[in-house]
Amino acid sequence: MRLHSLEITAFGPFAETVRIDFDELGADGLFLLHGQTGAGKTSILDAVAFALYGTVPGARADGRRLLSDHAPAGTAPRVRLEATIAGRRLCLERSPEYERPKLRGTGTVKQQAKATLEWLDGAGENLSRIPDIGDAVKALLGMSAEQFFQVVLLPQGDFAKFLRADSDERGKLLERLFDTTRFGDVEQWFKDRRGAGAKRLTEQQKSVDVLAAKVAAAAGIEAGADADPVEWAHRLLADAADTRDETDTALGRARRVDQRNRSALDDAVALEQRLRRRAAAHTALATLDSTQPERQQMLAERDAAHRAVPVVVVDRDARRAVAEADAALRAAEAATTPLADDDEGRRLLGQLTGEPADTDRDTIRPRCEQWSAETARLDALLEEQHRISEIDTRRQRLNSRRDVLTAEHDRIVIEQSVLPEHISEATAAVSEAEKAAAALPGLVATRDRAADALGASVELQSRRTELEAAEQKVAALHTAHNDARTVLLDIRERRIAGMAAELASHLVPGDACVVCGSVEHPAPAQPSADTVTKTDEERAHSAEQRAAAALSDARTAVTEIANTVAVLRERCNDGTVDALASAHEEAVRAHDATAATAARLDRCRGAVDEFRRRESELQQRARQIDTDLGETTRDLAVFAAEADEIGRRIAAVVGDAGQLAPRRKRVAILAAAATDLLDARLRAAHTLTVAQHRVHEAEKAAADAGFADVAEACAAQRPSARIDEIDRAVRNAENERAVATSVLAEPEIAALTGDETADVAAAREAVTLSAAALDAALATATEAHRRHT
Repeated sequence: MRLHSLEITAFGPFAETVRIDFDELGADGLFLLHGQTGAGKTSILDAVAFALYGTVPGARADGRRLLSDHAPAGTAPRVRLEATIAGRRLCLERSPEYERPKLRGTGTVKQQAKATLEWLDGAGENLSRIPDIGDAVKALLGMSAEQFFQVVLLPQGDFAKFLRADSDERGKLLERLFDTTRFGDVEQWFKDRRGAGAKRLTEQQKSVDVLAAKVAAAAGIEAGADADPVEWAHRLLADAADTRDETDTALGRARRVDQRNRSALDDAVALEQRLRRRAAAHTALATLDSTQPERQQMLAERDAAHRAVPVVVVDRDARRAVAEADAALRAAEAATTPLADDDEGRRLLGQLTGEPADTDRDTIRPRCEQWSAETARLDALLEEQHRISEIDTRRQRLNSRRDVLTAEHDRIVIEQSVLPEHISEATAAVSEAEKAAAALPGLVATRDRAADALGASVELQSRRTELEAAEQKVAALHTAHNDARTVLLDIRERRIAGMAAELASHLVPGDACVVCGSVEHPAPAQPSADTVTKTDEERAHSAEQRAAAALSDARTAVTEIANTVAVLRERCNDGTVDALASAHEEAVRAHDATAATAARLDRCRGAVDEFRRRESELQQRARQIDTDLGETTRDLAVFAAEADEIGRRIAAVVGDAGQLAPRRKRVAILAAAATDLLDARLRAAHTLTVAQHRVHEAEKAAADAGFADVAEACAAQRPSARIDEIDRAVRNAENERAVATSVLAEPEIAALTGDETADVAAAREAVTLSAAALDAALATATEAHRRHT
C-alpha cells in the first residue's frame, strides 16, 4: 500500500481543512511525523485508518466523537485519502456519524456516516455503500481492521509498555498485540496429528496380521512363527502364478476344441436347412403347376367382370330413367281426374290424344290462360261483394248510432226543461246558508256563555259544601292551637319555677357557679316532682308551631275557596242549575241548526255552479248531436248508393250474386288442374325421351364391351369381394413361384445335388462334451486367479 495524499476537515484536532502530500514527503523513500504532544500526529494516522476502514484504533474508537470541537458550527467532518493498494489507485472519502445543530429551533440532529470509493485507474464501478467499500478494502489489503491495527498501526502507548516490560510480560504483550494464540493452536494440532497417526499405525499392523492369517488359511500352508510375512507371501504368490499359468494353458486348449465343435455343429445345421428349403421350393413349384388351369379361369372371370362394370352403370341409369318415365306417365294420368269431373275440363281432355308430347303445350296453355283471367275478374267482383258486406255492416252501425243520438237528444231536451227550477232552488239555498254563516259567531258566543254559566252553577254547589267543611276545620284547628299554646305557657312557668334546681344539677365541686361565681355549693336546690326540662319545653314549642302552621294553612284554604265561590256566583249570576241548563240546551240547538245550514254553503254554491256548468254542457252537446245526426244521415245515403252500384255490376256478370263465389271456385280449380296437367304431360314427355336414350346407350355399351346383350353383361358382374379374392389368389401364386424360384437360384442351394446328408445330432453331442470340459477348465483357472490375486 502507498499513500499519495490525505485531506482532513473538522476531524480530531484539525478544525480547518488540512492537506498532506505523501508523494512529496516520501520522495526520498522515508519521512518522519514528529511534533509536540497534542499536535495531531496520532490523529493523522487515525484519519488514514478511518479512511480505509471507517474506524480508528485503540480506545478512541469507543468514544465515537471524531468531530473536531474547534470546528465552526455546522462544519461536516470529512477525510479524503488517495492511495495505491494492490496495484489499484483509488480515492476514499468518508464522513463519520456526528451531531449538528438543527436548522430551525434549538437542539441537534444526528447525521449518519457516509462513504464513497472512486477507482482512479478507471477500471471498476464506483461504490457508495459502506459495507461494499469495507469488503473492497479488505480484499485489496488482505487484512481486516483489527489485523491492520495490530500489524501496521501499533496503538499509541503500547510500544513503550513493550520496551519496559520483562520477558513474560513482553511475551504476553506480543501475544495480545499479534494474536500469537494461533501458533499454540498449530502446536496442539501437530500433537493431535501425531497421536492419531500412532493409533492408525497400530490399527494397520493389526490388519496386516489378520490378512496374513487369511492368506495362510486360503493357501493351506502355515507361515511359521519365525517366518517373515512378506517373504512368505511372495513365495506363495510365485506358486500361485505358476498354477495360474498352467490353468490358463489348459483353458485355452478347451476353448479351441469347443470352438471347432461348435463350428462343425453350425455347418451341419446350415446344410440341413438348405436341404429342407430346396425340397420345399420344388414341392411349391409342382403345386403351382397343377393349379394353373383354375387360375386361368379366375382371370377370365375377373376380366369379364371388369368389362361389365361400365355396362352395369349405364344399365342402372337406363332402368332408373324408365322407372321415372313410368311414374311421370302415372302422374299425368292422375292429373286428368280433376278435369274429368267438369264439362269444360272434359272438352279439354277430349282434345288430347296419344302419349304426352311437347305439342300438348299449344292445346292446354290457352285454356289455362282463359281460366286464370276469368279467376282474376271474379276475384275483383268478390272483393266488391265483400265491400257490400262491409257497407251493410257500417250502415247497421250508422243506424244504431242515429238511434242512440236521437235518444240522447230527447234526454237532453227533457233535462234542459227542468234545469231552471233546480238552479232557482240552489240559489235560494245559497242565500239561506250565507245568512246562517253570518249569524253563527253570535250563536257560538251565546252557547259558550250558557255553557260557562251552567258549569259555574254546578261547580258553585260543590264549592259551597267544600267552603263549609273548610270553615269547620279552621274552627277545630283554632281550638287545637289554643290548647297547644296553653300547654307551652304552662311548661315554661314550671321550668322557670324549677330553674334553680336545673342550674344546681350542673354544679361540679371545685368549679365556680355560673350564677354567683362561688366554688362552694353548701345547699344546692333539689328538683321537685313536677319539674320540667328544656327538652320538654322544646317539645311543647314544636307542637304549638305545628298547630299554628296547620291553622294558617286551613285559613289560607278557606280564603281561596271563598274567592272561588265569589267568582262562580258572578259567572252564573246566581241562576239555578235547571234554568241555566234549559238556556244552554236552547243555545246549543240554535247553534247546531244554524251551523248545519252554514255548513251547506259551499255545497250549495257548488250545486249552483254544477247546474250552470251542466246547462252549458247540454247546450253544447245538443249542437254536437245535431251535427252528428246530419253526418250520419249523409253517410247512410252514400253507402246505399255504392251498394246498389256494386250489385248491378255483379248481376251483369253472373246474374245471381249468390253464384259468384261458386263460379270463382270452379274456375280456379279448372285453371290449377289444367296447369298441373300441362306440367305433368311435359314432364312425362321429357322422361320418356330420356329413358329411350338411356336404354340405347346401355345396349351400345354391352356390344362395345364384347357381350351379346345387356343381360349377359349384368350376369358377368362380380362383387368387389370376389374380385379381391381372385386378385389375392393370383398374386399369392405369383409370389409363391417367385419365392421358390429365388430359393433354387441361391448359389448355396443350386450347388446341391440332393444326395447330401447332415448329422446334426452327432455334432450337437460333441458340442455338449466340449462345453462341459470348457466349464471345468474355466472354474480351475478362476480359482487359480483368485489365489494369485
